[in-house]
Amino acid sequence: APPPPPAATAAPPPPPAAPPAPPPAAKVAPPPPPVAKAAPPPPPAAPPAVRPAAPAAPQAGPAPQAAPPAALAAGPAASPLRQLSEKLLVHRNNLANLRQQATDAGRNVPKYVTDGIDLELDAIRAIEGDIQKIAPPLQMRLKRLPEPGETDGEEKVFRHLPIVIGRSAACDWQLDNTQISQIHAWLVQEGNQVLMEDLGSTNGGAIIRNGSLVHRFQPRGGLEQQAASAMTVQAKDLLYVATSRLTVEEQGPEVS
Repeated sequence: APPPPPAATAAPPPPPAAPPAPPPAAKVAPPPPPVAKAAPPPPPAAPPAVRPAAPAAPQAGPAPQAAPPAALAAGPAASPLRQLSEKLLVHRNNLANLRQQATDAGRNVPKYVTDGIDLELDAIRAIEGDIQKIAPPLQMRLKRLPEPGETDGEEKVFRHLPIVIGRSAACDWQLDNTQISQIHAWLVQEGNQVLMEDLGSTNGGAIIRNGSLVHRFQPRGGLEQQAASAMTVQAKDLLYVATSRLTVEEQGPEVS
């Protein structure tokens, strides 16, 4: 008999199973962003500027008093005579304004205008009387030299002071010169003297005596301001009011 077949060799043992894969590591969450600091509270709002209420529309009534020229409003303490002169100037301004209103109204002049004119005239007479009680009133005779293109000048006698010079109807001597301010200057009495003073004009003026400049009134806002705002005036002085020229022909208690 044939020999038996060789015994089958045993199959090799299977390889050991691979160890299970470890679970994936959990991702670490990033740290939260830092908490933003709260912004500081805004500063309290400034209170709104308080503006005065707009004035009501003017009703029929007395005209407001005219403000005095800047040179008077800001001037130093004045003598009683000068204070009266300043009051007189204010009342003359008021009178001129009322008379202009009467002219504009034509035949239908409001009663408050006519009453106002009477009141201003009474006030002017009273102040002129008070001035005469303080000092003997001075008078002046002035002459305006011809302007370019004129052949003759003009002469006036003033029986009272102050004498206000300018283009306004409120002035004692109203000069038709565009270089002159509405209320340009005045000649005012101080004791027994006459002073010329600029009233905040635009183009100033000067005093010439015996051919020499003794005082210059600088234009308003000029770089060279005079320490004194007034200067004594004498007979025969030449007075420049802007470009107009006045000569003092005579001055004293009584002039011809």
